Amino acid sequence: MQENCENDVREIVIHRVRHGMTVFDIGGHIGFTSLICAGLGAQVVEPSPVNFSSLQRNLSLDQDRMVTAIDIGASDASGFAT
Repeated sequence: MQENCENDVREIVIHRVRHGMTVFDIGGHIGFTSLICAGLGAQVVEPSPVNFSSLQRNLSLDQDRMVTAIDIGASDASGFAT
C-alpha cells in the first residue's frame, strides 16, 4: 500500500513541478517528496517541527539538493499547537 502511494505522489510531482519553481512541502514528513522536487530543479521549503531531526538527517545524505528544512509548523492561523 505505502509503495503504491509513494509511486502515485512521485508521478504527480513529476508532472507538475518544473525547474526554477519554489515548492512548499506542507505536511511533509522526512523528505521523500522534497527530494523528488529538488531533483527536478525546484527550490523546496519543508516546515517540519515534529520530524525535523529525521528530515535534516535524510537531507544531509545529498548535499546538492536545494531543500531548506525549517523547524516550524505551517497553518492558516497564528498561534501555538501541540
